[in-house]
Amino acid sequence: MIFLKKNPKNKIFVKLLFLTLILLLFCINSYAKSDFIIAKVNNLAITKSDLDYRLQYFLKNSSYKIKTRKEYLSLSNFMLDKMIEESLITQDAQSKDINVEKDEIDQAINYIAISKKINPAKYKKQLKANKNHYNSFENQIISELLWSKIVKNFINPLIKVHQYEIKEMLIRNNLIKKQKKFKFDEIILKKSDDADIIAQKIYLELQKGADFDDMARNFSFNYFEDKNIRWLDESQLNNEVFKNIKDLLTNQYSKPIKLGNFIRIIKIIDIKEVDKIKPKNIEQIKQHIKNEKLAIKTKSYMLKLKKNSYIEITPKFNINF
Repeated sequence: MIFLKKNPKNKIFVKLLFLTLILLLFCINSYAKSDFIIAKVNNLAITKSDLDYRLQYFLKNSSYKIKTRKEYLSLSNFMLDKMIEESLITQDAQSKDINVEKDEIDQAINYIAISKKINPAKYKKQLKANKNHYNSFENQIISELLWSKIVKNFINPLIKVHQYEIKEMLIRNNLIKKQKKFKFDEIILKKSDDADIIAQKIYLELQKGADFDDMARNFSFNYFEDKNIRWLDESQLNNEVFKNIKDLLTNQYSKPIKLGNFIRIIKIIDIKEVDKIKPKNIEQIKQHIKNEKLAIKTKSYMLKLKKNSYIEITPKFNINF
């Protein structure tokens, strides 16, 4: 045991030492009271300091302004809920063996810097100036990257868009127009000195009731080819052909049509009205429906994660404002 000699200076030293110990204990006790668990997500904890760092970083790096304690409390509750979701995402990704590489984090930060029109290296330096803020920001980035992988690999493949859904939305947006579709056969003559006269004669004979197939067999240069009689709509037809057949009825014939090195006489076999839809509109509508379904699915997925997890939030915790 050490005994100090009686000396006024020794008494002062002892008093200072005693006061220092009291102050240290007070600080430790104050810190313990100021930092505590405010939420438990399964086996992971979110502390008040975690939330404080997130709030501090957000308010420092955004144009969002807080004027009242009520606004600060609302923001705190919102951020806490977001951090709970991030914790759930991290745990879910871990269970699915989904990871995020350092390069992916760097790329994400670079993208954010460029979107803010800041040099990426300078932006990273600013972020790392406060280690706690940077760690909070990095955790947020990691959870976002993990979530995008979960959505891509486990939610997006479940999204199906059906034709009837596309059609319903096209109708609602007045993007469907009607157009004629024709099924026809034709007699094709090669151009020659006599072709015009022959074509006109064939047309007149057909008008009088001559057999089309008989005329085709005798005059059409492609009669013995394997003809593929199919439906064609106006968008698939040559403008000159469409102009000559658009007003015809079933079993009527077009006048001779001169196209390139050929003269055509067309017989209308059948006509029907079909929907005219631009492919671009179809793709846009399909993507819109898919995005809507994806939003519902992702929300449902997160609700299921919450339902199947143990989440405990401290009823009341001190908000310093």
